[in-house]
Amino acid sequence: MWAVTTMEPEDFMQALHGSTCFSKIDLAEAYLQIPLAPTCRHFTTINTPWRLYQYNFQPFGLLTSSGIFQAAIDEVIRGLDVVLGFQDDVIVFGTTKAECTSTNLQLSDA
Repeated sequence: MWAVTTMEPEDFMQALHGSTCFSKIDLAEAYLQIPLAPTCRHFTTINTPWRLYQYNFQPFGLLTSSGIFQAAIDEVIRGLDVVLGFQDDVIVFGTTKAECTSTNLQLSDA
């Protein structure tokens, strides 16, 4: 079971307080990179005029996709104190441009 909590706007703003440099990485449709367990694929069967299909990766609109994706993002950014994951965006923040650049490089290696 996935227990994922999203950050409230007030907490988000509190985390960013004092920062002067920001960058946003848009992970639009990145959830399509997360594979479904083979034992769960039959739950995603769709009927078309040609045949039945099953998704191999997280489809858009699946109720649990956002929670599973958020948990995956949280795992990637764990340990990076100046990075926040929010929906399909990753926000990097810092007090200097050098700090933001360094964090972006660390994030690209993760």
